[in-house]
Amino acid sequence: MAGNGKPSVFIVEDESVVALDIRDVLTGFGYRVEGIAKTGEDALKRIPASLPDIVLMDIHLAGEMDGIDTADRIHSEYHIPVIFLTAYADEALIERAKQTLPFGYIIKPFGERELHSAIEVAIYKSGMEKRLKESEEKFRTLFDCIPDALCYCRMIRSEDGTLTNLEVITANPEFQAMAQTPALTGARFSQIPFLTGDSSGRFLLLCRRVAKTGVPESIDGLKGHQNLWLRAHISAYDPDHVVAIFVDVTELKMAAEALRLSNHKLNLLSSITRHDIRNQIQALYGYFGILMIKLEGTPWLEYILKGAQVVDTIERQISFTKEYEGLGRQNPAWQSVARSIEGTVGSLPMREIQVTLKTGGLEIFTDPLFDKVFYNLIDNALRYGGEKMTEIRIFCQESKEGLVIVVEDDGTGIAGEDKIRLFTKGFGKNTGLGLFLSREILAITGITITENGEPGKGARFEIHVPPDGYRFT
Repeated sequence: MAGNGKPSVFIVEDESVVALDIRDVLTGFGYRVEGIAKTGEDALKRIPASLPDIVLMDIHLAGEMDGIDTADRIHSEYHIPVIFLTAYADEALIERAKQTLPFGYIIKPFGERELHSAIEVAIYKSGMEKRLKESEEKFRTLFDCIPDALCYCRMIRSEDGTLTNLEVITANPEFQAMAQTPALTGARFSQIPFLTGDSSGRFLLLCRRVAKTGVPESIDGLKGHQNLWLRAHISAYDPDHVVAIFVDVTELKMAAEALRLSNHKLNLLSSITRHDIRNQIQALYGYFGILMIKLEGTPWLEYILKGAQVVDTIERQISFTKEYEGLGRQNPAWQSVARSIEGTVGSLPMREIQVTLKTGGLEIFTDPLFDKVFYNLIDNALRYGGEKMTEIRIFCQESKEGLVIVVEDDGTGIAGEDKIRLFTKGFGKNTGLGLFLSREILAITGITITENGEPGKGARFEIHVPPDGYRFT
């Protein structure tokens, strides 16, 4: 651009008088004229030195090259927009000129305003094309650099509108490598050795649903060639096109299977160990029973009774570990709060304690052992709430940070000095593990728990659920 913000122009015209008139007109409009050439050969020599914003090109020139051949070289080598100037407008000439992708075609004689408008439109169009090309290059670079396999496809439908296949329009190098098919453009998805077994049908079925709803979806467990396991993410670009991203999850699946086998072996070992320890505990009970009879009425009986209490605690802890050995073994899922609480209340000796539940159709995304959380909270209230306790209330409150589930009672509450250690492993009068493991169960999906009750007025446990961890059904 010239210093005044106007484009710079180079004129290729073999008639000197016409060329000078054009130069004066352009100067009057504020353009900077970089030079004038009479032949195509001269123009190609001089244009690289100035690289103007636009070239005005007469079609019929002196010399061996005409304006069309010269414009073709300028466009291909320097990407400078060209406007043709000619006194001839026959169809054959226009068709030949069109092959050079000109930005304008002005028939001589022309007016000053016509020339000015043609230049402004050409400059605007050129700028738009450059920005579009830059955007496409950025998109292509991003597209090619995505580490997962990505393809953009056109939907192929039958006469009744049912999606039957996909035609690959473009795909990134990762997809080409995974599909082992270098020439993918135009290929039908069913012809690519990419998905095996029923995976191709499952993938196409999901594409149909995404095309119908417009809602992106994902699918796991797709089987690819060479024993690959894939996860696909599908989005509808418009009613006729989809974008599919395939993630290789083979290593994750292998690791998950190895972890499952490892957990199975550990659980088997744990079960055998528990069985052996319980056998020894039963023997201890027998020996303690004999000692109690033999030492009745002696000072030693007190110590035997304390030893028996220790064995009772060990027995409870062994039983407790069996209930919680599945922690984290299964994937988190949506759990109904009402169903969990109703099951808990039905399994505990509630006496005359009333349970008030106001959670509606609340579901929490959490570990399948979620039931144990409410079991521990309600069990603790029944054990330590005192004789004054008459009610346990459970309700929820939404906030900007997510959701809070409140479990509170009107019992004696929790002493201030105990609050700090409440969720610590081993703290408590029973096994010392209930609240500790409750916290661990919730933490698997980013849920936290705190106790904020006032001593003497009842316990108040607050379960904090992140925004994406709950829903109402």
